[in-house]
Amino acid sequence: MVAEVASYGRQLGLLTEALLAVAGDSEAPAVQRLRETHAAVEAVKGRHRDGALRAAESALERLRRDDPAAFQALIERLTPPSASDRR
Repeated sequence: MVAEVASYGRQLGLLTEALLAVAGDSEAPAVQRLRETHAAVEAVKGRHRDGALRAAESALERLRRDDPAAFQALIERLTPPSASDRR
């Protein structure tokens, strides 16, 4: 049920963003720690996205090389129809 609305991580992210927005330029130690934690989490998420992109590119390249027909079928399935195709 949780994942249908927002994961725990997404909920924490929203709460963190809201709290930091309300805190403004506060230099309270707890706010500073929250900013640091938020920045560290965002950095990890960025590295994860980069790794996922590299893994997807590598997998697609292997599929293109090893099974061109399956590669083409996947590309067609993932490519949205153009406006001219919907007429």
